[in-house]
Amino acid sequence: MKLQPKTTDLPPAHEVIVEMVRCQCKSNCTSNRCSCKRKNLPNTDPCLCSTNCDNDEDTLTKNRDSDDDSDG
Repeated sequence: MKLQPKTTDLPPAHEVIVEMVRCQCKSNCTSNRCSCKRKNLPNTDPCLCSTNCDNDEDTLTKNRDSDDDSDG
């Protein structure tokens, strides 16, 4: 049996779970003091960090892409 991915508009996890992992940083989440960054997760809406957060999904994707490029 071949597995096929299915796209959905549903959130990746129940809201209660997402709210369990949220930071309360007063800075831009660049160090591992940020609970989200420490777990290699992007900041989410429940996070209470500043609007200049450097741990959003776009930043994580760029970092992963540059790590993949340097492996080669």
